Amino acid sequence: MKKILNVLAIILIFMFIPLPGIQPTQVASQTSGNSVCVIGEPNVSRFPEVQLNVRVLDTDMNPVNAIPQSNFSVREEGDQYQVDRLVFNEQGAGLNLYFVFDRGKFTDLNTVQGVINRFIQQFGVDGLDQITIIQADNNGTNKILDKSTNFGAVKAPLSEVTSRLTYDTTPLIGVSMALDEIRASGRGCAQPSAVVVISGNISFSYNNDEMVGLLIDTATKTGTQIHVVQTSEQSAAYGFFSQLTDGTGGNISRTSGSIGATSSELDASLFSSLKNLRGTYTLSYRTASGASGTRNLTVLLNGVASTAETQSSKYAVELQPAKVTVQAPLEGADVIRTAETFLDPGFVFDNDIVPIDFTIDWPDGIQRIPSQIRVIGITSTRELTIQEFAGTDANRSSYHADWDVKDITSEGDNPMGIRVEITDELGVKTVTSPINFNIRNVIPETVAKQTTEEINQNLKTTQYLVYVLAGFIALAIVLIIIFRKKIRQAFSSSGKIGMAMENVRKTIVGGTGRRKNPIAKLEILRPTVEVKSIFTESVKLGRDPNISDYTFYTLNSECSVSGEHAHLIKKRDGWKIIAVSSSGSPVFVDEQRINMHEEVPLKSGQLVELGYQDLGSALFRFIEVETSEKFEFAEETEFKPEKSVPSPDEYRKTQVLVMDDHEQESAGLSGMTQTVVEDDLFGPTSEPDDFDSLFEDLREK
Repeated sequence: MKKILNVLAIILIFMFIPLPGIQPTQVASQTSGNSVCVIGEPNVSRFPEVQLNVRVLDTDMNPVNAIPQSNFSVREEGDQYQVDRLVFNEQGAGLNLYFVFDRGKFTDLNTVQGVINRFIQQFGVDGLDQITIIQADNNGTNKILDKSTNFGAVKAPLSEVTSRLTYDTTPLIGVSMALDEIRASGRGCAQPSAVVVISGNISFSYNNDEMVGLLIDTATKTGTQIHVVQTSEQSAAYGFFSQLTDGTGGNISRTSGSIGATSSELDASLFSSLKNLRGTYTLSYRTASGASGTRNLTVLLNGVASTAETQSSKYAVELQPAKVTVQAPLEGADVIRTAETFLDPGFVFDNDIVPIDFTIDWPDGIQRIPSQIRVIGITSTRELTIQEFAGTDANRSSYHADWDVKDITSEGDNPMGIRVEITDELGVKTVTSPINFNIRNVIPETVAKQTTEEINQNLKTTQYLVYVLAGFIALAIVLIIIFRKKIRQAFSSSGKIGMAMENVRKTIVGGTGRRKNPIAKLEILRPTVEVKSIFTESVKLGRDPNISDYTFYTLNSECSVSGEHAHLIKKRDGWKIIAVSSSGSPVFVDEQRINMHEEVPLKSGQLVELGYQDLGSALFRFIEVETSEKFEFAEETEFKPEKSVPSPDEYRKTQVLVMDDHEQESAGLSGMTQTVVEDDLFGPTSEPDDFDSLFEDLREK
């Protein structure tokens, strides 16, 4: 009967052996989106900086290394924060490693010793990795080493394993024992766990096909990889072991012979996989929430959240407002100021500065950065900000401010107060109670007496000035009443003052003055499209606003329009244009170039171009506007361009002819202009000046 059962078991095992071309089924080690595992509780010792240790696993429970910092973020109570710092820890939290072997007749015990010794000598981290060794023999399954991080304790029990059984046994009971302990520890994905099976053939006296499914399910839930080192050529055992490794993300190796501690045959497969399980990340972020109590957080990878508990954590804080201690001025202190002199409108005291010193402490022990500190001064009439500190550093605790009280000039006691308002980086606000003190202004008798004398003297001086000013005003009123006719005549258009003002006005704007309605228009086509209206019968065109009335381009533009390029004048026989460019830049009328300094008739609708088109020119159409205005026409003699006389303040003054025709013919200067000296502008002429007769009348009376 026993033989029949063994044959049936062998048939069942062969049914699970993968046939050529058929891949074994992969069992996902974790659900999608649950690739981040938070290790332990957040570290808030440097709050508001929060530090987390996490593992990132792929579907085979292998750590994922070299993830950029920008891929991580943290969501805390609905607010999302970018990670400020990310460090990859190659050793991580250490391995929770189980070695399981059996003493069956095809298990190479030298390989068992060699595999374990090779790991602790070349790939393990003494004091960090935790090792358990389980063996299966004729006495059942038992531990020969239980959860030791001391690698020195590993060699002793291994040296006692020297003989094997004469029949096959199974290591699966030991694997089940290891997975049960891993599940009971509750560490889950927080600490990497793995089971290494070293075995030859499989004893089929157990229901192995049912057990393999249970083992894969438990390993998947606990995030545990199962690796196998087979020391025999039994194909049934290889197929069975392959199911375990494929279903848990592990690997299977068949040794070519006995493996010692110095053999590197398994380095690239088994030991490399075990070493890579350790990798963890330490990430830090800075929270901006000032709420006290428990805070829930979730670590996001590539902005994706998960409902898995392993991806979330929580911590608790209790925040208290900052404590402010004002060291100066003290509560109830008197600040005495002594007046030294009087300077209108008040006294000058020997001290105008009240120093303010205070410290900031954090009663909850959580060092924060004050984002804003305001020192408020309180007087009997108002509150004012004495000083603001913005964005100070976390290590600063002492602060100083100066209150300028020079405006407090009232003699005697002046009650004052100081309040400090603080808002830290988490938005927690602190407002202190006012510190009350007194400013006592003392005015010595000598200063008060001197002040009275100065005030009286100033009053007398002011009275004298008022009397003199009143006399001048009265005299001016009398003169205006007596000579109002003469003054009106002097300022009329035919009077000397009126004529002089008209000459100055012509120098600035030209013509007979700005009219309400334009007498001509320029339809600008280049460099801009606009319309300029002309209100005077004499206009200068160019680029320099200091010497031209209408300008094209800006003063520093690269173009062929001169600072003063052409004149437009209205004469009795119509409008004329004269080219006056000192550089010889041309003027075109209907595309025909005109001669320099010659009057050329200009009709309504004609096109005028100043300069060369390819070098930057001004183009406009001249439009004459019909009007009933009366004009002061220019002389009929040949036009002579005006000369500019530079003055020290760089304003232009156009020469004005003030000689009459007879004087010009006598001097041989007919048709020319002369410079009028300002001091001679109102000097004697051939006929008495209006003001001369005015003062003659005054002398007679």
